[in-house]
Order: sequence, then C-alpha cells, then structure tokens
Amino acid sequence: MHIVSELDKPHIFLTLTCNNEWSEIKERIGKDQVASDRPDITTMVFHQRLEAFLKRYDSGKDYRKSFLETAGGYYINENCDLLTYLK
Repeated sequence: MHIVSELDKPHIFLTLTCNNEWSEIKERIGKDQVASDRPDITTMVFHQRLEAFLKRYDSGKDYRKSFLETAGGYYINENCDLLTYLK
C-alpha cells in the first residue's frame, strides 16, 4: 500500500466490509431477490453505515477523546481499509 510505504505502519488498521444480512438491506430488496441482485441498495446501505461509523470515530462518543484529537490523521483506501496514525 502506497500510504504505508510513505508514512510507515499505521497504529490502527481496520477493514470495513458489508454484510448482506443487515436489516437495512433485507428491508429494501424484494422477497425473491438477494443482496447481489441489487448492488445499488447494498452500496447505499454500506455508505450510510460507513458515514455513521466515521462520525462516531471522529466524535469521541465511544472513546475518551476524539480520534481526530489524538490521531495525526486517517486514510481510507478504495478497499475501505481505514489506517489511523496516532500523534
């Protein structure tokens, strides 16, 4: 990964993935369909969850301090790998 070669190893490395069993996906697809039949819905739900996760990640709501306060920065690549560098 280019970022790792430039900035060294991250302190935190998370891979974010989509779960076809999420209720938001199940509620929006037809009864005779599977999630792979509706990539538009699957993508929309994944991005909604990703945005919600990043808001929590940045807010410090689930942690003592915001990760942005303690992090030198974070990066998300095209595979939704989240790399965080602490100060």
